[in-house]
Amino acid sequence: YFNIYMSTDQVTSVSCMYLRDTGQFTTVDEKHIRMRFTQVAGLLDDIDSYIIRRKRDSRTFIAYFQGIPPSLVCDVVMRGLFPLVLFFQLFGFYLNKKINAP
Repeated sequence: YFNIYMSTDQVTSVSCMYLRDTGQFTTVDEKHIRMRFTQVAGLLDDIDSYIIRRKRDSRTFIAYFQGIPPSLVCDVVMRGLFPLVLFFQLFGFYLNKKINAP
């Protein structure tokens, strides 16, 4: 509903930035923070100012796919999968024709 797509590392980084900006303390290990619902709602309200400053994390495939919309994930996957499926289909037709040749 919010049209926000980030990797897990980006979410933890943005959450800690928001907490520090509001005067809250964060842990040294950013993955172990806790937020109340009111803090999450405040972050969602101000998320536009934090998304502009974030860098795209493309170190891993998982981080890349977490950071893009689901429709784009399908597009990227099908761009790689379609040629393979087409190749195997043509190869299967060739084998079928070779086996059933008179």
